[in-house]
Parts: sequence; structure tokens; C-alpha cells
Amino acid sequence: MSTYIYLTPEQTQQLNEMYSAIVRKYTTYTTDAVAPLQTQGITLDEAAQLAQFETAVKRDKVLQDYIDRVAAINENAQKRRMTNSSIVLEQLDRAMVKKQDALARLDGIQEKLAKKILMDNQKLALSVEKEKSYSKSRSVRDFIAFSRMRISVPFNSQTQIDEELYNAYFGWLTQFPTEDAYNMAQTNVLFLHNMGPAQYSRLLVTLNNRR
Repeated sequence: MSTYIYLTPEQTQQLNEMYSAIVRKYTTYTTDAVAPLQTQGITLDEAAQLAQFETAVKRDKVLQDYIDRVAAINENAQKRRMTNSSIVLEQLDRAMVKKQDALARLDGIQEKLAKKILMDNQKLALSVEKEKSYSKSRSVRDFIAFSRMRISVPFNSQTQIDEELYNAYFGWLTQFPTEDAYNMAQTNVLFLHNMGPAQYSRLLVTLNNRR
């Protein structure tokens, strides 16, 4: 049974930019970098908030375990009529120390996680910028290569467009689970509109065979 999976505005923009870049490549013999999705930089405070969110469940468990332990100690003390005894107070102190130690360990984990989140975000942003730089270099090389090819070897621009667009869209869809990729191609008319009926049918057949 098919599931409707609609493209996000960012995905639609990216696919249309892929299409435009390939068309320009074979009609004006220039290429543009296919812009990767923008990476939103985060601050250390925002990374700390994300890390706090990641450790919230463990922190809640530590606090709940402490509450349960105190309740059990007090209940047992009341049954044995030892509420104010030194043994009970010592048990309560140990429960408190255990809670504080667990929270301190979580604080350390949270701090390390925040730094890792920030570092990963910075690495991702850097990789996006590098890809932009590499894409500009490829654009220049492609312009020279296609200018030479146009002079020496006649070729059908539409055939080249169809083949490269098919490969580009198929490659883009393979980042998703096979069933999702097939349903996404079926749901969104953008693929049919940009590829044309023949290449679109070919894409659906290939995606269906991968299911």
C-alpha cells in the first residue's frame, strides 16, 4: 500500500536546483554548484540545551530512584519504629550522596555531550563550505570540458540532460529507505514534471525493483 510522502520546501528547492544546473550545463555549457541544504550554526549555550535535553531522561530517573529509596527507607523505619534512629539517618544520608554523585556524573556527561554537539555542528558547517568551494572548481572545469566537446564532438543535449537528471534524482532518492523513496517519487509531481514521462517511468521501475 502506497504512503503519501511529500517533499519539504527545502527538498523541492534542492531538486529544482539540480534540474536547473543540469539543463544549463548542456545548453549554455556552464555548471552551477548544487547547493547543499544550509547548516544552521549553533552556539555553545544552544549546544548545552540540546545536551540537557538528551540527558533529561537519565536525570529524571536518578531523581525518581532517590524519591523511591527515601520512601522505602521511611516506610521500613515506621514499621520498625526507628524513624529517628541513627541507622535510618545514615541510610537517608547514603541515598542523598548516591543521588548527588549520580547527578554530578550526569553533569560531566552533559558538558562533554554539549562540546561534542557543538564540534559536530561546526564540522558539518565546514564540510558544507568545502563542498561549495569544490563545486565552484568543478563548474569551471566542466565549462572548459564541454566547450571543447561541443567543438569536437556533436551530441544530443536532451539525451545528456535526461540521463544525468535520471542519475541525479535516483542518487538523491537512495538516501531514503527503499519504500519511502518509491512512495516519494510517486507522490510528488515534481519528478514527472522535471524528468518527463519516459525517464520518470524508468525511475519508478528502478525504485520498485529495489523494494
